Amino acid sequence: AEYMGGLLYGGLGSALLGVGTSWAVYYYFYALFKQWLAKKYKRSGNSTVMNLLVAMGSGVISAIISNPIWVVNTRLKLKKKDEPDVSFWTALKKLAREEGIGGLMSGVVPSLILVTNPAIQFAVYEKLKAVLLMLQPPAR
Repeated sequence: AEYMGGLLYGGLGSALLGVGTSWAVYYYFYALFKQWLAKKYKRSGNSTVMNLLVAMGSGVISAIISNPIWVVNTRLKLKKKDEPDVSFWTALKKLAREEGIGGLMSGVVPSLILVTNPAIQFAVYEKLKAVLLMLQPPAR
């Protein structure tokens, strides 16, 4: 699936894998942490601080797990034209073999800092949802 020499679709497969993995991991741990905290503290899970902590924890785990995918995706997109095309999996194995954990986790610190943005968004979303549900008239 290459169009115009990879100008439009180069790296699309690995980008979709990265997005899918990132959000799947994020939502899985978001739900898991909310349930765990609700049971542990006998609360509904609608505390703004609790939602912020849950979102940050989920984001950290998602960033760490998906980081190798994004490193490979970036390197595949930045490869020189004279370099042979390789699959995502081949590039991932080569990265792990040649650079180890340091290469796989390259750039993870900025990703961890950027976790704060969606964490704030999710905490605000949860608070607005709770407020709107309280304002909703009772069902008839």
